[in-house]
Amino acid sequence: MFGRAVAIEGELMAVGAPGLPSSASGRVFLYRLENGTPRWVRTVEDGEARLAGAWFGASLEIDQGRLLVGAPAAPRAGEAPGEMRGAVAVFAFEGAFSNLRLLSVIGDGYATPITLGADWFGFDVELDGDILAIAAVNADAARGAVHVFRVVDSRFAQLEPLAVVGPELGLAANDAFGHSVAIEGPVMAIGADKDDAGASDPGSEFGAVYLFRLGETSKQPQLTQTLRNGRGVALETRDFFGASVALDRGRLFVGAPGDDGVEAAFQQRGTGATYIYGLRGGEPVLRTLVGLGREISLPLERFDMAGYYVAAEGRRLLIGAPYADEARGHVYIVPAPR
Repeated sequence: MFGRAVAIEGELMAVGAPGLPSSASGRVFLYRLENGTPRWVRTVEDGEARLAGAWFGASLEIDQGRLLVGAPAAPRAGEAPGEMRGAVAVFAFEGAFSNLRLLSVIGDGYATPITLGADWFGFDVELDGDILAIAAVNADAARGAVHVFRVVDSRFAQLEPLAVVGPELGLAANDAFGHSVAIEGPVMAIGADKDDAGASDPGSEFGAVYLFRLGETSKQPQLTQTLRNGRGVALETRDFFGASVALDRGRLFVGAPGDDGVEAAFQQRGTGATYIYGLRGGEPVLRTLVGLGREISLPLERFDMAGYYVAAEGRRLLIGAPYADEARGHVYIVPAPR
């Protein structure tokens, strides 16, 4: 499942290949971009964070010399694999991933503790300055939630809880709120890829993206808008819109890995798409789509699920297609319109 998660900062790039919980090893492949071409630097194994069999690499973030890796299948520290509580490993590095070292593990019973159930904490992770958001997509009967913290110290040993986003929204079971999360300045985007609010078929799983504003005085993020079928986007059943989100320089990127491409014949099912919005005064305006036969076209095949994870910086957009090539996975690097 190479491409299950991607991250980019400057000329640094990371790709997650988490394997399967409690079985295959999870890895994160680290690259340096040289004239736009990825050059492998090293691979981070799940054992380096003592998170073997925990779906290590399911989510990623690179921010100012720190690499965060989600492991949502991690049990409580010291317990055998089983209940998927989840954890996030925090590494520090210099330059192009040199001197990589583990700083802390955030999770139930770990160095930076938080009390969890079978929440799949770490399903996605985002760091913007000192604001850290960690998704727990299986919390509350898979309604999902996102934990928002302020990082108190550089080693991530202390986190100040700011909010748990989700319970106040009236979500339905299995909406999977927190399947993805992104932050840029005061804007936070959270995807709920199985949200089917307002649909005649409760199993439609169109998906949705919730936009919030992070206040300077209020700890609780304020909901400003929701993108869902008929509201800023036209979706089809099981598009899984919001499976991934990214924010960069006033742009919102949303993955819909269940999209069938321009032609919805059987052989194109689940090729996947990425929606690119401009945020004009906070109002999302659709600029273009990336996918099979879209404005920016990719050579996708059925069930590649491109857009399962996206990351963007400047002119580069990374699109993970973890089920391509019999689930070996691909990552596409495409121009990101400004």
